Amino acid sequence: MKASVIIPVYNDPRVEACILSLLEQDYPKELYEIIVVDNNSNDSTQEVIQRFNVKYVREDRKGSYSARNKGLEIASGEVAAFIDADCVADPHWLSKLLEGFRDPEVGGIGGRILKLEAQTWVQAYAEDLAEQQLEPQYLPFHDAPYIVTANAAYQMSILRSLKGFDAQFRSGGDVDLAWRVYGEGFKIVTAPEAIVHHAARETVKGYFKQFFNYAAWHVLLFKKHRHNTNHFTNAYPFLGLRGLLFSVMPAMFVQKVSGEPRTVKKREAFLKLVTYVAIICGNLYGAIKFRAFYF
Repeated sequence: MKASVIIPVYNDPRVEACILSLLEQDYPKELYEIIVVDNNSNDSTQEVIQRFNVKYVREDRKGSYSARNKGLEIASGEVAAFIDADCVADPHWLSKLLEGFRDPEVGGIGGRILKLEAQTWVQAYAEDLAEQQLEPQYLPFHDAPYIVTANAAYQMSILRSLKGFDAQFRSGGDVDLAWRVYGEGFKIVTAPEAIVHHAARETVKGYFKQFFNYAAWHVLLFKKHRHNTNHFTNAYPFLGLRGLLFSVMPAMFVQKVSGEPRTVKKREAFLKLVTYVAIICGNLYGAIKFRAFYF
């Protein structure tokens, strides 16, 4: 089975480590190609990519989903595998990811996502992306599963019939694609042995922006797919804030005044607070931006 591995990149020299890890896959070299799509970078990214024997193409339209679609246009594989520029693939990643396609009913497969070694305290305490994607993920307003494109693969024939990603999304386009593949009657599954290591955001600002964007574009997902749901609320951040207020914060206070050993990590609790606030703010912004009542 031939695979096309597609990497979108914008101003991110970390793509070098990603490419190196892909060149070291244990999958037969003649059975996969590496396509790097430069999303109009204006730094040294192009020079970094062109040092390697990979397919290089530019896509001037902004957005990682436009870049992925550009990669699909020139791909020759029976399967399209996706990884992000800030990821490093395990040597067995591709072979383990593709095993599931022995079942023709499987349309999409997501692999496990682990964090790269932390360089800052934010990265150390950051949540695992998609809960490590050990299982397909779900959003509150839809019962269809999804996988994220930091580590995912799809049958190429399905992607062609669906015309790839919906490029109006800046975030959440991978969710939309998985839902559409699932809607065509195919299975969305995971392969926990297909591992990539993903770089978490380095700063509190970057971490807030990440979850803000997730939440804002989830509103567009809701608007596009609301014919499949009657729900229009997202209780997750409010339940999380309640947990912090009535459980975590009192426990931290008791530790402080009693001098007991720390069982609650302040930095971890703070990042959870950042996460919940970012989601609430993102949902509000998205509701206004996309004129959809989802909160």
